[in-house]
Amino acid sequence: MRCITLAIELQQLGWNCVFACAPKEFHIPEALLGGRFPCFKLSGNLTIDTALLANLPSHTADLLIVDHYDWTADHEAACYSWAKNILAIDDLANRTHSADILLDQTFGRTQADYADLVKHSTKLLLGSEYALLRNEFRELRATALKRRKQFNGVKRVLVNFGGADRHNMTSLALEAIKVSGLNIHVDVIIGQAAQNVKSVKQELKSLPQTTSLHVATHDMGKLMAQADIAIGANGTTSWERCCLGLPSLTICTAENQRKISNQLSMAGAAIVMGEVGNIDRNIIANHLEWLLHNPEKLSEMSRSAALICDGNGARRIAEEIARESAR
Repeated sequence: MRCITLAIELQQLGWNCVFACAPKEFHIPEALLGGRFPCFKLSGNLTIDTALLANLPSHTADLLIVDHYDWTADHEAACYSWAKNILAIDDLANRTHSADILLDQTFGRTQADYADLVKHSTKLLLGSEYALLRNEFRELRATALKRRKQFNGVKRVLVNFGGADRHNMTSLALEAIKVSGLNIHVDVIIGQAAQNVKSVKQELKSLPQTTSLHVATHDMGKLMAQADIAIGANGTTSWERCCLGLPSLTICTAENQRKISNQLSMAGAAIVMGEVGNIDRNIIANHLEWLLHNPEKLSEMSRSAALICDGNGARRIAEEIARESAR
């Protein structure tokens, strides 16, 4: 999704964009692209793929954007025979890069984190001001923030643990909402390919609260803008919630979320309840009940979240790319 967001922004500046994806994930971007950009299937072997990329129909590229956790400086360097410039997307700061531009949208990321991982000449785009959010979040921001200033009690809670939700945290969150007995409306977002769709549907039937299930929704921004509290993970969705000033109760569900979790907690934008394996329904229920009875804390969290991301990251990155390419 973050690559599609950037491609759309570049397209609006006159760029022609092509996607190349690993075979096991090929169906995901192909479906999301909807024919807007050509999409080619790679082999899954990194050595072979660097050669395959050089033989795509365009033969040469002004820019190669790499978003792949297994690619290192050597793989990137092998592409300079046909790519004029390279931009690498990273959020772990745990491997070397030879790219001309490095993007890490993690809130609180600093140049020191990449001091020994990039070339001296590499342009670093770091922090949540470069978060790759779709235009809908930028467009909804003003309305959402105005609504939160006129806060009139918690009426809607949004549960979203990403498209896959491998740990089925959605069901656990719904169990917590059920035992809380709170009088709220619950919106649940899950992906089409999520393995827990059946269990989530069963859990929803048992809730005393009114509920809405959104599978593979195109209304993420609208649902976040309407929500008063979110329960979810600390992935890239964090920046979407921050853009719309949505207070969050979160669970760290992956290694690359730990820094985000710490930074959001320190900034007061989210309450991090813990990590997968250390959370039960009572912990979630207690946090939710406490927040509902502390409206001042909710307003404070909303203001803190809104300061972290303004939704203009994709535009900033596209403009930086244009400047670097013009050199």
